[in-house]
Amino acid sequence: MSGLQVSLTTSGFSTANKRLEGAAALAKNPSPPAKAAAEWLAGKTMQTFALDGHMGEWAPLSKMTMFLRKYRSQSPRASSMPGSDTGRLKGSFVPFVDSDGGAFGAGTNLDYAEAFQDGGPSKANTVLIAQFTRNAPGARSAQATAYARGKVSKLQRVTVHPFFMHMKGGATYPERRFFPEGMSGLSSWGYLDKIREIFALEFGNRLGGTA
Repeated sequence: MSGLQVSLTTSGFSTANKRLEGAAALAKNPSPPAKAAAEWLAGKTMQTFALDGHMGEWAPLSKMTMFLRKYRSQSPRASSMPGSDTGRLKGSFVPFVDSDGGAFGAGTNLDYAEAFQDGGPSKANTVLIAQFTRNAPGARSAQATAYARGKVSKLQRVTVHPFFMHMKGGATYPERRFFPEGMSGLSSWGYLDKIREIFALEFGNRLGGTA
């Protein structure tokens, strides 16, 4: 699987949490708990998109991005939520388990997933803007004042004909993490506790000999 892949390896469990050290023996081969944990991770990742981040902390879209979404000629959308433009990314995550059961997680084969996760510079792009109407120049001043005072019934509108918008790129996109960073992130997001719970449920006891 190309692109961004996040995996949870059994060797890393013991480093991050001693109670998970028994997972290495239990998951030498693809096993029900490993598959269940991978499926949970994939589902949790997709849920993160619906929540605008793990704790709703994703940076909002810029005004330019919202304008392009709304008025572009191809597939216009009015949604202001990050990651909800085409829906390809949030719907692309699939669970995986290595053949030897030594690693499992969730991954995607979309090449722009890493840029969404970590942020970075935008690329040069050209977008065809469809025809739309807007308030006439000056509508925010004299017209707006007259409208507010009831002297005119509506603001004057003008038609903007289709045009190409050329963007040179280089603008910095903020990071919008859909998966925690490293083992410390897995712990702080509560994912390690949930994985331990999945393994304990599947095997009928707690890992690491904990009562």
